[in-house]
Amino acid sequence: AEPLVSVGEKVFATNTALARLPGLD
Repeated sequence: AEPLVSVGEKVFATNTALARLPGLD
């Protein structure tokens, strides 16, 4: 089990990366 903060940071990083993909608004 990972600290909740670590999980939150991973989710935020993933969402940021997805938002930068071309073709997504």
